[in-house]
Amino acid sequence: MPTGRLPNSLVELMPALLLLVTATELALKAYWIRSGRPLPRSHSLLDLHGELDLEHREEIERRLAASSPNSALSVVGADALKAVDVLRVYSQTYGGGSNVYMDSRYYAEPTTMLPQYSGLHGANLSKGSAPYPIFLPALVRVLVDTYRYFTGPERLMRLGRRYPGRRPRIGQ
Repeated sequence: MPTGRLPNSLVELMPALLLLVTATELALKAYWIRSGRPLPRSHSLLDLHGELDLEHREEIERRLAASSPNSALSVVGADALKAVDVLRVYSQTYGGGSNVYMDSRYYAEPTTMLPQYSGLHGANLSKGSAPYPIFLPALVRVLVDTYRYFTGPERLMRLGRRYPGRRPRIGQ
């Protein structure tokens, strides 16, 4: 994303949006892989989130409520966003005719890259309903942090194990 300003074109927005949407999907699917359950063949962020264990969803919500974007909302008196509120924005666009995963995947390149015969070469394909990712980066961070909370060293420490830290080198 451009630093210090909003994007001027679709080309500036869509690649970053695709990376965020993909990171969200992969973060959600990591919970499935860890659980050993069969992985759903879906790109729907809402469906993937909705099928997580209740304990995971509750921890995600707790952490998202404490995130800086939600803190900013509370300062102005607005309700905090929940994970499903954020994911819903990226699930359907154009009255359900598309979704951000598909929009960002296939419209991330400039139209000058499309073949001349397509009728879209150089056309303006600016999609007005492509959402600007304000809360999605915070949600991705929360998903990854929550995953760490339920796996690896953080999980072991919570269960009473000591984190071994760095082993001393020979001669120290």
